Amino acid sequence: MLPYNVKVHLDTNILIIIGKAIKEKRITNGYTQTRLAEIAHVHRNFISCVEKGTRSATITTLNQLLEGLGTNIFAFMSELASQIKSK
Repeated sequence: MLPYNVKVHLDTNILIIIGKAIKEKRITNGYTQTRLAEIAHVHRNFISCVEKGTRSATITTLNQLLEGLGTNIFAFMSELASQIKSK
């Protein structure tokens, strides 16, 4: 179960947090934005916008991106919540 008691500062944009985490995973995997876009079947510009936090992805698309990065939405959100909680 995901921790629902995680508090994010009001001035922090969740899209930016998710975008940065996706970018970190992409770079760790050695993928370019173009390669991840090919794997996830989305446009490269979409990857760029998601990573910058200027566009949101549907849950389905987010899961496609994450599966392309070797994880899934549940593991990703759990890891993200742990990182936020430890700050």
